[in-house]
Amino acid sequence: MTYILIHHTGCGSSKKGLALLQENGIEPEVRKYMNASSRLSVDELKDIAKKMGGVSPRAFLREKTRRSSTCRRPRPTQKCLPQWPKIRG
Repeated sequence: MTYILIHHTGCGSSKKGLALLQENGIEPEVRKYMNASSRLSVDELKDIAKKMGGVSPRAFLREKTRRSSTCRRPRPTQKCLPQWPKIRG
């Protein structure tokens, strides 16, 4: 079986997850999603959402990020979310 870890090198939990896999003899393909060259395509995101039961892409965000992702006082030049591709089912 092939394992793919969608990894953030600056995240302690992500580092712990990678270490746990490696300690158990699993060497996953590592996708560093913060790097432009490793970002997931729209098709890959759709596939992940489908495998998660057809969830919204918002489910990919951790709770803390989800709460802060809405602007309280939006300004015309303010961007609330990073450049997420729009996924339509």
